[in-house]
Amino acid sequence: MNPDLLRRVLVVEDEDLLRSLVAGEIARCGFEVASAGSGAAALELAATFDPDAVVVDVDLGRGPSGFDVASVLARQSPGIGIVFLTNLAAPEAGSVRSAALPPGSAYLRKTVVHEPGTIVAAIEAVLAGRDPRPSFRHDLTSPHGLKALSPAQLAVLALVASGMTNQEIAASRGSSLRAVERVINRTFTALGLDEAGGGNARVLATRVYLDARGRP
Repeated sequence: MNPDLLRRVLVVEDEDLLRSLVAGEIARCGFEVASAGSGAAALELAATFDPDAVVVDVDLGRGPSGFDVASVLARQSPGIGIVFLTNLAAPEAGSVRSAALPPGSAYLRKTVVHEPGTIVAAIEAVLAGRDPRPSFRHDLTSPHGLKALSPAQLAVLALVASGMTNQEIAASRGSSLRAVERVINRTFTALGLDEAGGGNARVLATRVYLDARGRP
């Protein structure tokens, strides 16, 4: 086949082995593939590679996240197909609402994708402009309680899950201890937890957050 006619896919994944496996499978299915191990490298490569679609992890370590990469590419190349491939059960665990993902995006959880063909099928769907729901939108079918939280509650919950005390959270956010306590209590309520449970509610809230992050 004429190389100029091949559809181009950019794979962005910071784990070397997984990046190689995903890129190899996509290439085997007839796409021209380029890959990058960081968000910054992906944006630089995209300028010359000009991908038709991107398969991107969300957590890419230091630098731009997968959400950042997708947002930039969607602005630069309207119509580009976007497939998120991530451990995050919920975009909200990365402080992004599901509704705020680029229109037509697919969202695949690594722990749910058991066949590499699923990734290729998702690429075909977004390139064709087909609605990725529900087969390729795992964020909409994964059980988690973060959708009910406000941005402030999500930010504070992330700090709770990191092990910070209320006093430390207040200092890091430049707010009062009482304000932090109010946000945490409202977060517990939104998650259906009893704030009167004290430490137990804190542990359970942390578990909800870590589950959504795809961490044990």
